[in-house]
Parts: sequence; structure tokens; C-alpha cells
Amino acid sequence: MSILQMSVSCALIIITATLVRALAIDRLPKTTFLALWGVALCRLLILFSVPAASSTRTATRRDKRSWRRLRRRVSRCLGRRRK
Repeated sequence: MSILQMSVSCALIIITATLVRALAIDRLPKTTFLALWGVALCRLLILFSVPAASSTRTATRRDKRSWRRLRRRVSRCLGRRRK
């Protein structure tokens, strides 16, 4: 991840924390807001990203592959029955 991408992701975390605070200030305990700001602070201070074993990109790729396999198997089964 580049510095710009990390900055944008932290900005999104800050916006989320601000929105959650504005919408649920009376409903959530104060420690929740401290935890959200702690996540944003850690994201700003840690200048590297840890690659995850599973991410949304790899999950969608796997899903597409598995759907293709499933479609092939179904079409094979249906094709054999028609003959």
C-alpha cells in the first residue's frame, strides 16, 4: 500500500468514527468512541500494511472460480441426461 492509499483508508476510518459518534453518542458507551479513535491513531502511526491471508479480492476471485466450476458441472450433468 502506498502512503496515499493508507492516508485515504485512515481518513475513511476517521469519517466513520465521526459518523458513529454523531449518530450514537447517547446509545454507546464512551469507551467505544475511544476504541474507534484508537484504531484511527494506530492506522496513522503504523506506516506499513500487513497483508491478509484472505481479503475481499481473493474471496471474490474464489467465488467466481467456484461458480464457474459449479456451472460446468451442472451443464455436464444436464448435457448427459439429455443424451
